[in-house]
Amino acid sequence: MYIDSLAYQTREFMYAYGFGFILGIVYDLTRIIRLLMYKGKKKVFIWDIIYAVVASFLFIIFSLGVCDGKFYFYIIFGIILGFFTYYFALGTIAVRLSNKVVLLIKNIFQAIYKPIRKVAVKVGKSTKKVAKLSLNKIKKNKKSKKLLQVDKRMMYNRKSKISKKYEDVNGRGMNDEKT
Repeated sequence: MYIDSLAYQTREFMYAYGFGFILGIVYDLTRIIRLLMYKGKKKVFIWDIIYAVVASFLFIIFSLGVCDGKFYFYIIFGIILGFFTYYFALGTIAVRLSNKVVLLIKNIFQAIYKPIRKVAVKVGKSTKKVAKLSLNKIKKNKKSKKLLQVDKRMMYNRKSKISKKYEDVNGRGMNDEKT
């Protein structure tokens, strides 16, 4: 087994450092999404687990691409160093900025949501009134004794003169089933 040159190792370390820095940025982006959508320790824990799984998968791909699948501790050290460099240097600024961005996005959504909610509540109340009136009319109709129309020309009214015209030779009406 031969050992890589110092220049090659330095290049791999710098790639790992940059990869760790990018993982820090991705972590802050997932933090913004988490702040916008989810609250609670359990959901934060689940998001952190998802991030760790994705970061591990990306580390494997990175290791295959840059190090030809070889495992070096200086690569892991470079990734950790890059992540914490971002997290403690630019991450603190990003946290303050992301809190303002999250607050701005929430205010925009609330400004859009409030008028829509008011309209939806009004439509819901009027729909409820219409439904209540319709149910009352249906109940009144069920209580009435005459549910069929009184018109003598209707086919289902067998006592009319017209329905007798439509009986066939056997005395069955048009709507009767043949047996």
